[in-house]
Amino acid sequence: MIGVLEENYGSTVDISALFDSLTTNIVYMAALGKTSDVLELKTFIKKFFDMFTFFSGGSYVPWLSWVDRLTGLVGRAETVAKEFDEFLEAVIEEHVTITGGEGARTNDGQDFVDILLNVQKDGTTGFTFQRDTVKAIIMV
Repeated sequence: MIGVLEENYGSTVDISALFDSLTTNIVYMAALGKTSDVLELKTFIKKFFDMFTFFSGGSYVPWLSWVDRLTGLVGRAETVAKEFDEFLEAVIEEHVTITGGEGARTNDGQDFVDILLNVQKDGTTGFTFQRDTVKAIIMV
């Protein structure tokens, strides 16, 4: 952020966009351990929240749920869910590969996904902690 401000010294800078980028990168780094796929994640999140703008007749009148299939709402929802699931699966697989190989992280270098995977591996929670549970917690 400071580098961008330094580069644009004397000209107009969109501070709002700069802070948005900074906070997104910080959250992404803390949660997933990298910032390389921020735009991809933002795209998935936008698609996910855009699904809430569509009216679903089947949610209010169950016998009209066929209308949601006809309008393509169900298909779009399934596509977004599948893409987001594949993205989260890739993130988890990357962490499993890194921690299982030579590049294992120390406790200081762990991100949120590493911590969740360690809890799953240790089994100290008293309940089964499946891969879908890890994905759901990441989404929250």
